[in-house]
Amino acid sequence: MRLSRPGGPYRFFLCGLVVNGHAADLTHPIESSGRYPFAPNQLAAAAWYRPSGHEINGHISESFTETNLWPKLFDFLRATGSSLGINAAEVGFLTAAQLSQFRTAGLPVSSEMPAWTQCFSGSSLGRVEFFGDRIQDDNLFESVFHIGSAGGRSDPTGRGWFVTKDGQDYAPDEIVLDHRIPALLPSFKADILLAAGADLTWKERKAKARIDPCPAADTFHAPDDRLTGLILDYLDYAEVMARKFPNKPAFSFHWNVHAGWEWADEQCLDALHESHSDPVSFERAFRFLEAPCHRDTTILARLLDLLCNSGACPRAVFMDIALQYRTEYALDVLRRNKDVLRKHGVAFGVDLADECNEKLDCEQISRAAGEIKFEREKTAGRESINLLDQKSLLQKFNFLLANGIIDRDTNVRFESWSVRPIELRRQVDEKIPGSYANTMLHIVCDGIAPLGWFQETMQAAVCNP
Repeated sequence: MRLSRPGGPYRFFLCGLVVNGHAADLTHPIESSGRYPFAPNQLAAAAWYRPSGHEINGHISESFTETNLWPKLFDFLRATGSSLGINAAEVGFLTAAQLSQFRTAGLPVSSEMPAWTQCFSGSSLGRVEFFGDRIQDDNLFESVFHIGSAGGRSDPTGRGWFVTKDGQDYAPDEIVLDHRIPALLPSFKADILLAAGADLTWKERKAKARIDPCPAADTFHAPDDRLTGLILDYLDYAEVMARKFPNKPAFSFHWNVHAGWEWADEQCLDALHESHSDPVSFERAFRFLEAPCHRDTTILARLLDLLCNSGACPRAVFMDIALQYRTEYALDVLRRNKDVLRKHGVAFGVDLADECNEKLDCEQISRAAGEIKFEREKTAGRESINLLDQKSLLQKFNFLLANGIIDRDTNVRFESWSVRPIELRRQVDEKIPGSYANTMLHIVCDGIAPLGWFQETMQAAVCNP
């Protein structure tokens, strides 16, 4: 069904396949070098995750396990070698039978790991997430994630995330890590850094402005510097994963595309200050990214060198993009990162995520090829909120497509991690306007199908009424 060589191309042959009541009348091969993982925000398991102060949506077990609610999307995902994204914290609420139905039908499960931003070493976090270990007698499942056996789930303590509700071990098809490096590096308070008073030298301003979210990270790989240690953490984590799963799942991770890389990088700031000694000139160059040094791309290349040379090359790296501020900067970074991934034979991925976040009345729009921004629109109830989210994501897709970021080789990960769409249980039905499955089908049929990236038989099977 699926070839796993990173980067593709891939060829899938489905001929009148019927699995679990899903029919794909596809009499010709489907060729696709891109994948389209679908990762809906069913995260009721996450007591730590409360956008707008409350839980959103429901458990996977109460919604997307009813595959008859999303049959066309289900067939599209299978036919393109794509996957269903399930947060690792949700596995304990699912039975072995519920999870096995996806594998039986040829739909891989891509599991998002929630602990990667925590201030512990990569090997420690791997032992927590895969084996349920404590760190210095601290049970992270209780202290950080507030998850135990209460509420009808398996207890991950002593076993890790991958134990089903009925106590069976489970191995996902792919492990996907969250962000890490920028979250655990020092940064600087901009207002202090930009203060132009004569009473502080540049070195003193930096010291006063410095924020360190994780001083302990200096010890993770001592005597290596912190950045090197955080890079090595990825390899350590992959090695723990391999001990847990001898038949290694695919390994991918998210990567920030955000101006914060520039604003937090002391080496870049020193160079910028040296070339802009006038306070007004420095502030302008700082705020408007007039001389970015793009060390984030250099760091990505270092990380891929390490992983690929160590036999742990990722399948894909998904760009989590902040497009709103200095859009031309974001596009430049995306092109640089795409080139680095191509040279390493790793699939370039894009998180097609809603950047409106908790703003329910927000739409991300593009009126020019190089411009994208937020606008506000009145909403009245769940359906209009979800439809606005749909419009926002379609605009973002079209913008990235028009600027050459998304192409037929791109892994587009449909990733919901905000309050939109709002959908519980059977509200995930793909026929309901604005449901997340409905939104993905709209983008597939209105955005991808016209490009000819899959054959007409697939388009007819998925997009026709």
